[in-house]
Amino acid sequence: MKRQPGWRARLSAALIACDSVPFSWENGDDCLLRLVARAVEAMTGEDFAAPYRGRYRDAQGARAVLAEEGFDSLGDALASIFAEIAPAHVQIGDIALVETPGQGVGEAVGMVVGGHISMLGLKGRASVAMRRAARAFRVPYHEA
Repeated sequence: MKRQPGWRARLSAALIACDSVPFSWENGDDCLLRLVARAVEAMTGEDFAAPYRGRYRDAQGARAVLAEEGFDSLGDALASIFAEIAPAHVQIGDIALVETPGQGVGEAVGMVVGGHISMLGLKGRASVAMRRAARAFRVPYHEA
């Protein structure tokens, strides 16, 4: 999986499509499936999250699916697919993970855009300060 030529425009369009989509476990409109997976698919042409679609409808179900797949956390699942990098080394189009204790699965993910993380919130897409990133993952570039 690698970013394809023209990925920036497709990333932008994928994120804009989430502007007014509220977070919803039940509809599959969560931070992973709706925002990150669709953004990565827009950049690479591959849906890395296809095996997870339709397998959970709430935070408890998401945790159960992660456990069934052998992962202790969402971050560990992402690290099995993408190279983990230091949050200080992120670039536009990389994935950032934010810890959310007491909410959902305890972690949320978003896409790095400029100096912030674009995430799915209760009213649609929202921005979170990059300093909140606990882990980060590189979406690889196309080799010319």
